[in-house]
Amino acid sequence: MSKLPNIIFIFAILFCGAVYVHAQSIDTLSTVQFSVSPEAPVPFERVTIEAQAVGGLLGDATITWRQDGKEVLSGVGARSFSFTTGAVGKQTLIQASVYSVSKGTFTKDFVFIPATVNLLWEADTSAPPLYRSKTLYSPGSLIKVVALPQIIRNGTFVSSNSLSFEWRVGNEPRVASSGLGRSTLVYSGNQLNQNENISVAVFLAVSNVAQSN
Repeated sequence: MSKLPNIIFIFAILFCGAVYVHAQSIDTLSTVQFSVSPEAPVPFERVTIEAQAVGGLLGDATITWRQDGKEVLSGVGARSFSFTTGAVGKQTLIQASVYSVSKGTFTKDFVFIPATVNLLWEADTSAPPLYRSKTLYSPGSLIKVVALPQIIRNGTFVSSNSLSFEWRVGNEPRVASSGLGRSTLVYSGNQLNQNENISVAVFLAVSNVAQSN
């Protein structure tokens, strides 16, 4: 029996960070960095943010962490903070404020809006007349994959027509099948492969619409 294609479920994350620096700070941003793990968290996933700096900048620094405006952790050496993301489209605001006697004060804001993308596939293969289940993939057959994104912005689901899709088969990008609104991939499998690894990255497209009367 032929194996089913190894269809990968890809999770999309909308993430952006804004940085605000107070006037007392001198060259602070070049010495303090923040790492986020995982970088693309899925809904209800544990996320850790860690402040990092070269030298002794953070040695005597007081770091205060706020989640959605509420202070949840503060102290000297409080370099790491963990939280759990919410449901699809649920925004979480994280703010890190660092105060150093020698370097002043600065803050950095993180905005997390988790989203998911599920992939559905079907193979263009034949089955016996009374076979009622899904037809199986066989090497070299035609595969159709449809991405079903669940991305919420401003309280409403974003249409696939407003999203950009970047498809890959294995490590090979499928440029001709990618682009704005290209939520479907049709691909002829390799006759030498029992499995096919298909993935997609989804981006929120920003477009300007001009109207002339």
